[in-house]
This record gives sequence, C-alpha cells and structure tokens, in this order.
Amino acid sequence: MIREPFYDPTKSYYDNYTDGPFGLFADGTIFKDEGEKAYEFYGHKIHTPFGIPAGPLLNAKYVKAALDKGFDLPIYKTVRSGNHGSHEYPNVVPIDIEGA
Repeated sequence: MIREPFYDPTKSYYDNYTDGPFGLFADGTIFKDEGEKAYEFYGHKIHTPFGIPAGPLLNAKYVKAALDKGFDLPIYKTVRSGNHGSHEYPNVVPIDIEGA
C-alpha cells in the first residue's frame, strides 16, 4: 500500500508540478550509497540498476529528490517536437495488488 506518494494522484498534474514532490521524497533526508558501485550502465558505474521512469518525474525537483533517495537512474521527460498540455487527471495512478 502506498502511504506517502511523491506524486500525489489526488492533485492535478499542474499542482504536482508546482508543489511536489511530496511524502518521503520531500522530507529532506538524503540517502548515501555505501561501498563500491557494483553495476555498469552504458559505460558508467552505478550502485543499483534501479530507477524511476519519466512519468512521475515532472521536473528538476523530482529528479533531484529521486537522486537524493538513492535512485541511480532517474529518467526525465521525453523530448517532443511540439508543445501540448498534459491531461489534468489522472497523470500517474498507483495500483494496489494483493498477492503475487
């Protein structure tokens, strides 16, 4: 169960963009990786091959929050040739699955 999402699905995309991130990603705690970087990704050594996809990383504040929490592979927004607004609701929606 998601208790403190960093992207709040009850808010609009624009409210998340302006006011987020939320929850544990906004608590100011910075995760420090220990030890050697054990994995390689496109020629770069990283601690973990685990990241966050572009969808919930709306801007630089979200990317920095992901990096501060120890995610080595935050993926930022797709580059497009034209400008168009995002859907107001829902943009990112959590799912809660019971079982395997």
